[in-house]
Formats: sequence, C-alpha cells, structure tokens
Amino acid sequence: MTTDEKSPRADLSAFDVATIERARLAVREYMDWISDTGGDETGKLSPFAQDALVHQFAWYLSRRSPPSGYRLVPVEPTREMIGAGVNEAHRQGGSYAASEIYRAMIAAAPQSTEGK
Repeated sequence: MTTDEKSPRADLSAFDVATIERARLAVREYMDWISDTGGDETGKLSPFAQDALVHQFAWYLSRRSPPSGYRLVPVEPTREMIGAGVNEAHRQGGSYAASEIYRAMIAAAPQSTEGK
C-alpha cells in the first residue's frame, strides 16, 4: 500500500453536488486527454490523488461561480433592465420601492453562460 492510499480522502463537503460533478467530469476528461496523447501516468494515480484533483477543480469552479443567491449582472444596466425597472415603478403607481425595482431589473438581466 502506498502513502497516498493510506492518506485520507480529499474533503469535498464544502462544495455543492453540481460543482463536485462538474469537477469529476473535468478530471475524467483531463485523464482521458493524457491517455489519448500517449501519457501512461493516469493509471498510476491513486484514489487520493484523483480526489485531490477533483478538490482542486471544484475549488476553481466554485470561485468562478457566484455564491448561492447571487447573479452576475452587467455593470451598466441594459435597456431591458432599465425597461423592467421603469415598468415596475409604473406598476407600483409611483411608490418607487427600490427593492422591487431592483428585483425586476435583475430578473431582466442577461443570463451568463460562462462556466456552465
């Protein structure tokens, strides 16, 4: 038994299931790429080493995605966002509840596809 096999498995509990699955897929694709390019080292990676790679990919992916409850939106609002804010203000009859206007504008923001 090698030192790696005696080591504890990488702790993935800090990451959500979707991030872990994306990381596992990335590691599998990376290992397949190494194998396809003539590298024979992939078969020598212990489960701990594979988990460590998954942990690193999950960490990277979690830093590229906004935290739960957050969305990436443009620095400057789009026409659609401004229109949604104006429509919400009109719907409120001029009371201008900023939080409702803000929510309407965020809902109208373009969806980011980066990292998906």
